[in-house]
Amino acid sequence: MTIAQQTFDTDVIIVGAGPSGTFLTNLLGQMGLSCILLEKRLDILASSMAIGVMPPSLRRLAHIDLIDPILKAGCPVTRASVLTENALLGTLDLRSLPPPFNYVLSIPQCYFPQIARSSVYF
Repeated sequence: MTIAQQTFDTDVIIVGAGPSGTFLTNLLGQMGLSCILLEKRLDILASSMAIGVMPPSLRRLAHIDLIDPILKAGCPVTRASVLTENALLGTLDLRSLPPPFNYVLSIPQCYFPQIARSSVYF
């Protein structure tokens, strides 16, 4: 394996262009830091590794002005049932959480990095 050597003038290097890496790149960019985001994958993930975006993450996305495109791409889930093949294990009701994010946003994980990369801070 040959590794090319390059020199970069940047404040932060972030490894991994998934949801966390792209979020962090946008957050630091809004703070005025220059970032380089490294990703080993050449293709975009077609499947999700998570069930959705949780309310604390939605609040953080609102803080960096990424919430509108994320909300447009997802589906709010306020109630859910947990099932086995034979039985109902329980239900989850998020409507009692404080608004505006009293739900889990179901969104294919591959959409999040695409939306975050389109930000002006990226």
